[in-house]
Amino acid sequence: MKKIWSSRVHGLGDAIEWTAKITSIVSIVILLMMVFGEGSPSGKATSMAVRDIIGLMFFPAGIVIGMVLAWKWERLGGRVTIISLGLFYVALFVFDGKFPGGLWFIGFSAPGFLFLLAGILHDLYRHQIQQQLRL
Repeated sequence: MKKIWSSRVHGLGDAIEWTAKITSIVSIVILLMMVFGEGSPSGKATSMAVRDIIGLMFFPAGIVIGMVLAWKWERLGGRVTIISLGLFYVALFVFDGKFPGGLWFIGFSAPGFLFLLAGILHDLYRHQIQQQLRL
């Protein structure tokens, strides 16, 4: 019974990992298109407010870094993505006195949650295999 449970955990972890990888590519491409596609209307460099610089450090920069890291280290990358999202919300709350509306930011960060879940499931599977080898 334990062996069946372990293989299901492993299969579910793999499915979630691949879902996270595919959705992370989509998120990263769209985020980069938005950041580099914006540009200045006049074509000249413009100064950015401190609020905007700090916000961009966490979203999209921290989010993208987390998702890239997650391709190799699922749990680390997932944590970086989720922490960046949280700090982005905190920073905007500090500057604006309110949280940003809508679910767009969470949606673009969703692969980070999936990577973290896949990493937890893979670790659980490895732990189960080690337990079985000890018996």
